[in-house]
Parts: sequence; C-alpha cells; structure tokens
Amino acid sequence: TNANGSNTVTQSCFIEILAQPTPDFTVDIPIGCAPLTVNFTDVSIPNAAGIVDWTWTLTSNNIPLTGPNPSFTFPTTDTTGVILTVTNTNGCQNTIVVPNVVEVQAPSQADFSVDVNSACNPPLTVNFTNNSIANAAQNVQYNWSFPGGTVAGGGNTFTGTTPPPVTYNADGQYDVTLIVSSSISCIDTLTLTDLIGIGG
Repeated sequence: TNANGSNTVTQSCFIEILAQPTPDFTVDIPIGCAPLTVNFTDVSIPNAAGIVDWTWTLTSNNIPLTGPNPSFTFPTTDTTGVILTVTNTNGCQNTIVVPNVVEVQAPSQADFSVDVNSACNPPLTVNFTNNSIANAAQNVQYNWSFPGGTVAGGGNTFTGTTPPPVTYNADGQYDVTLIVSSSISCIDTLTLTDLIGIGG
C-alpha cells in the first residue's frame, strides 16, 4: 500500500513443511554367545518420501554400518546400543537411539577328565570330572554320551553336571562326548576320541 493505492500477491504453498521419516529397526538375535552374528532389519516408516540412506552406529565401539539391513559379527563379549539415522528423498533426516539392543555373553567351554582310562581286561569303571566353564545365569545343561559304556543305573547317556561311574564290559576303544548348552542357545561340544581303551 502507498499513496496511490494497494496491490496484493498470494503465493500458494510458498512454505512447505515436509514430514520426517520415522526410524525403527529389529534384530534377530538380541542375546547370545560370542562369536555372535546379528542381523539388523530396517522397519522405518518413510512418511512423505522414500528412504534413500541408512546410517547405523554401534554405540559400544562406534562401528558404522550402512544399508537397510546390515549384519555384524561380535567376536567377543559386548553390550551395545544402536543409533540409526534415516534420510528420505526430500533430504529430511531423523534419528533413533536405542540402548542395550544386543548383549553378547561369553561362550561355554566343555571340558572333562577321568580318573582312569585304560585297562588290560574288562570290566573297567571310570569316574568323570566336569571341568567345563559356563555361566550359571545361562541355565546351563550338560549332556553326556558314553557309547559302549553303561552308566550306573542303566543306559549310556546322562544329563547333569557330574555323571555317576561308567562301566565298560568289553575290549575296545571308546569315545566320550560332553555337550554344554544354555538357555540362550550357546552350545559347545567336546568329543574325546578313543578316550577309554580296554584290551592287551
């Protein structure tokens, strides 16, 4: 407006506020034993425009990952959060920070020893000592196998920390296997081949 009159201009949609994408993701294995491979899957909502860039950061060691569905193998024990930044075709970015997404625990280690492992003539009775290393918080289970032997009470298998004496009643070479497993699917297997020997 001035002394000679007025004029008006209206710019339609002159300022546009674009919707941000909403970042989100899932992991296939949130807890397990090292080495542990974890797959990350993007489930972000693009909103106004398609997502064209994904930047991931593992917070425990600042390791970057890229792409919509990356994977990473944790070689040792770790607890990490994840930072995910997504960018859409409009250049809009949004970030999500999720703590303690993945927990990697120490693996179990199966180990055992015997008081005697050879004899010239049967029968031979063997006592086993469980020397395994395991995390008690993982609800560890011990499964023993004594092919060719007989566990006190019958059978050639035993589930438990320490098996009862095992008797071998014939000449031969016998393997023994111990499988240590846990509630988070950590498994370690030890087979000692020809551990028990009976015969001249």
